[in-house]
Amino acid sequence: MDFNLSFLRQAIGQSDHSTLSSLLTDSLQQLDPNTQFELFADLYEQKVVSQWSDEKVLDAVKTFHKQSLQGQFFDQSWGDDGMYDTITPLTESWYNEAGFWLDVLCSGQQERSKACRLEGLRLLLELIDQLDEEHILVPHDTLGEENLYTRCDYRDYYRQIEK
Repeated sequence: MDFNLSFLRQAIGQSDHSTLSSLLTDSLQQLDPNTQFELFADLYEQKVVSQWSDEKVLDAVKTFHKQSLQGQFFDQSWGDDGMYDTITPLTESWYNEAGFWLDVLCSGQQERSKACRLEGLRLLLELIDQLDEEHILVPHDTLGEENLYTRCDYRDYYRQIEK
């Protein structure tokens, strides 16, 4: 099917709120969790996480840290399909969440205390530095920090606020 983007934009512009909400909700349910995350992470950060207290943000980062160290993102079925160089959906979800929390903590739009930013970044950097050593993620050929996509240079930001 050939999508005419200008017609689609026009139809969206003419639709009422309930129609758009229904369409979005139905479409959202058909997406896999990683695609949902990629599409809506910025909106979630702006509309939900931005309202959270520093304590709640740190609790979420600590939970992610703990789950990572407990191997909850270690994909036991990796390689079953013979594809040893493919990042699995479970591993992709780790990179998505790590990148999300790095963005939240480095964001100038988020009103976070220095203590919250330092502790959260310290925990995330600890995980990133252990990727090659620990059983946080399966050892993909492309394993490593280069798979993190963030809006900031989080290591440089950490060094700046650490002073």
